Amino acid sequence: MLLTMWGIVMRRKKYRLWQSCMVMLLLIQSLKGNPLDLKAIYSEQITTETNKALDQIAQDYEEITEIITIGYSTTKQTEIKALKLGKGEKSILINGTHHGREALTTVLILNQISYLAEAYVEKQTINGQDVRTVLNTVSIWFVPLVNPDGATIALSTRPEWKANGRGVDLNRNYPTLYATIATKPTPGSSGYAGTEAFSELETQALRDLCKVQDFEAAIAYHSAGEVIYWWYHQTGELYKHSLVIGRMLSHATQYSLVPISQSRGGRGFTDWFIQSLKKPSFTLEVGKNANGKRLSLMEYDQIWKANKEIPFLLAKEMINLNSHEWQVTINEEQIKGKIILGRGVVPVKGICQALNLNYSYMPEQKQISLTGGNNILSFKQGEKIALYNEEPLEIVVPAHIQEGEMYLPLKNILELFSM
Repeated sequence: MLLTMWGIVMRRKKYRLWQSCMVMLLLIQSLKGNPLDLKAIYSEQITTETNKALDQIAQDYEEITEIITIGYSTTKQTEIKALKLGKGEKSILINGTHHGREALTTVLILNQISYLAEAYVEKQTINGQDVRTVLNTVSIWFVPLVNPDGATIALSTRPEWKANGRGVDLNRNYPTLYATIATKPTPGSSGYAGTEAFSELETQALRDLCKVQDFEAAIAYHSAGEVIYWWYHQTGELYKHSLVIGRMLSHATQYSLVPISQSRGGRGFTDWFIQSLKKPSFTLEVGKNANGKRLSLMEYDQIWKANKEIPFLLAKEMINLNSHEWQVTINEEQIKGKIILGRGVVPVKGICQALNLNYSYMPEQKQISLTGGNNILSFKQGEKIALYNEEPLEIVVPAHIQEGEMYLPLKNILELFSM
């Protein structure tokens, strides 16, 4: 009997060791030539290691990234960084670790950035969608570590700690229903909303970034429970779009979409974003119930599998929801095109006929060239840079193929070829 029990215990230990090794392998493979150090990031050194990882990604993928400091923490003046991935005019936001003990979301976001950057450079597809086309239409901004001081506390001495360094719960520091929802009266590990809305430098930094960038949508990563909060009294088109995206996120992650009747609203980032910016926003709660403490690393593999592609899928969905059929008349020729995030695109054959242009297509390079007189304008599928008489030209949206037809940005064509 004792031998049997000993065997069971040993098998469990071996399984846990195997899980740990798999998590380590996943993270080691995640950064191009510069692997993430899981133990260093998910520790009291999380701030230093997160910013180091962001700087390294920006260096490795400088062509498609931009890194900025959006602010500093209230207590220790710790730097809070944001990284932009892609070249799209429109953008979405992914943020994590509003709550200190939920710092595994920072590791998740760092891996998401690396995964998508590598997919972009390697010209890969995700679910059949060209990564370059999507990220050159909609950029993704990431703020992996909203609450650096709180995360440091939770990963060093207080595993239950949610608040920032001075005991303010950052996800209770937003103005939505600030004066009407009861919270704890004094600073502590959780639940204290601060002296007033946006009293903390961390929430001010995220607020200002949102207002400057005018994001089309946002995701705030939290833990735990494997649920998605999506509703905060929105109506009309905003409600419809929020529900469509919420269902997509639920299907992709297998997390439950929280019913309206069970949605607890007020004072959080997601509610503020919906109410203030009038755009869809979602709280994704990753991992199982952690009993009021930080998540175990043993959960990370499953969290990664569920959320690996979420930023990309959100960007793609924003394109889908903000695209519609469109018709334009040029030189008495009616052309059926599309509006994509406010920009008109037209099929090659239609615009060439209307402007009396010739065109040629090289399928292996996915390149199409328009010729008028002595001028040549060349587009590559998914690229934000075209060539006009061999000179680089930034275009408003990338060329893309839909239903076998190449669509091109009308604005650039009209500017370069006389009507």
